[in-house]
Amino acid sequence: MKKYSVSSEKRREYYQNTKKKKLLEYLNYKDKDKEWAEKYKNDNIIPKNKDSQLRHNFGITLDDYNKILEKQDHKCAICHISLEEFTSQHKKFNYFVVDHNHTTGKIRGLLCSNCNTALGMLNDNINNLYMAINYLQFSEVI
Repeated sequence: MKKYSVSSEKRREYYQNTKKKKLLEYLNYKDKDKEWAEKYKNDNIIPKNKDSQLRHNFGITLDDYNKILEKQDHKCAICHISLEEFTSQHKKFNYFVVDHNHTTGKIRGLLCSNCNTALGMLNDNINNLYMAINYLQFSEVI
């Protein structure tokens, strides 16, 4: 009995062609129907890209990210600014970033880009953070 199977090369070709067709459809409609294009992008392109990025960088899915966000009540884990308020202030950002321990890779929470940048600038070092707090509390204007 002979088994018929599709080679991995043919599967890859089919997948790439399907992907190209969808992209061409999106690009063709983009000029004609901006509302449809925006909905397509928000429903398909952005979530897939975000899911892929999260899986690659942190080993979590978009569902995992959303569960963490829900657990934090849609607020930054440090300054507690709501995602809605943060995105209205920073049009460029429509999400919180994943904060993780660079040594262990363990995820600590979701932060607004301001808090994430502050931790990074302090090298995730508690002593540096204490010194910054001390400076803010006891510094005088020159």
